[in-house]
Amino acid sequence: MSSIVTSILSSTVGLLWNKARDSTAAKLKDGGVTNEKIREIVVRDLNDIKTKLDGLSRKDLLSSYNFLREGVDFLNVSLQNSKLDQKALANETQDDRGETSTMPSCDQSGILSEAIELSQAMGKLKCNSDDEYESAKERFKDARKRATDAFSTETLVLKDMIFAAKLRIVSEMLECLDRPETAITGCLSFLKKFHSLPAIQEIFSVYLNGGIKSMLNKSERVENVKSVMLINYVLFQYASKFKCSFDLLVSMPSIELPDRSFSPMLDWREVATRKSMGKELTQHPNGLILDEEIEPDVCAVNGHGNVITLRYIYSDEILVISSKTAECKVVQLPDSREGKVLKQYIVGLAVDNNNNVYVVVRLNTTCTENGVVTNFVLHVLDENYHVKHDSCTLDFMDANFVS
Repeated sequence: MSSIVTSILSSTVGLLWNKARDSTAAKLKDGGVTNEKIREIVVRDLNDIKTKLDGLSRKDLLSSYNFLREGVDFLNVSLQNSKLDQKALANETQDDRGETSTMPSCDQSGILSEAIELSQAMGKLKCNSDDEYESAKERFKDARKRATDAFSTETLVLKDMIFAAKLRIVSEMLECLDRPETAITGCLSFLKKFHSLPAIQEIFSVYLNGGIKSMLNKSERVENVKSVMLINYVLFQYASKFKCSFDLLVSMPSIELPDRSFSPMLDWREVATRKSMGKELTQHPNGLILDEEIEPDVCAVNGHGNVITLRYIYSDEILVISSKTAECKVVQLPDSREGKVLKQYIVGLAVDNNNNVYVVVRLNTTCTENGVVTNFVLHVLDENYHVKHDSCTLDFMDANFVS
């Protein structure tokens, strides 16, 4: 039950090092890394960061970091005292999972499961280790306040201001472990202010559009851009545990550039695929937000990168999934002219170079005295999914052609 708390702790502290720790959760589930080991890694990372901060004369930054570190220490003690480790609560964890196993298999059930698991874990922390947990919350609160003060210091160089933003967001996530919706609202509000900084807008404008300025301070600019992308990434991964992924994508603040708006999440590949980023941003956030199941035998990808598939298995409607936003659009095919339809479902689809969509539908109709008749009908849609040609029956196919 402490797995979700530990994974949040690991990913948030990993942000301070510009690390995106998606693999942590996977290893945790597979038993490859224990909760205790991950918490040891977190403490080690914090010690390494402290060594670098000691060389800085930024009072609020160092103060915020020290409060954060103390909070993590108290949280670790709280987790240990609450005896939430997987081995200690193996049977109880199985019971907890059983309570939610009857929920429908959909995106909402995933969100509810995450929220319920975190709620149950935090409830046990409060009951079994109340003093340590409350001390951790107070330290995280102090860390958030000091990070906010540091962020408001106009004399800070951009690199330190970005680090202050990381501390601010990480502290609020950990402060509100028992109130994730509060953390999400606060962090998104702060992120909007962060993205509106002229310095942030300028580094992205120069990085994306080039120009004379792009020849100067390349390595520092790359690190700053990477940090901003990872701030968005970690916040998105945290928030998507508790909010609908598409709604979250829409609400994530963008960065205003002279010629357009840049969304770190929606336009992820525009930065991640550049050689200067190396392999740091290889995990595309959109790969983690798809709420729909794709039928692998009946699907295609058009020239815009959108996925076209069935709405559900044995469906007579197609589903178009946007490659940029994961927004889904349901397209209904024209009504059959073959008689009264008893049953119909899509058995194949394809897309040509002009993004026209070809859909083959199997129809079971009663249009003769002999009873049920099976036909296969081809529909042709244009790239906007409007009817391009009248449907036609494929006479060369029979009922045994497709099962």
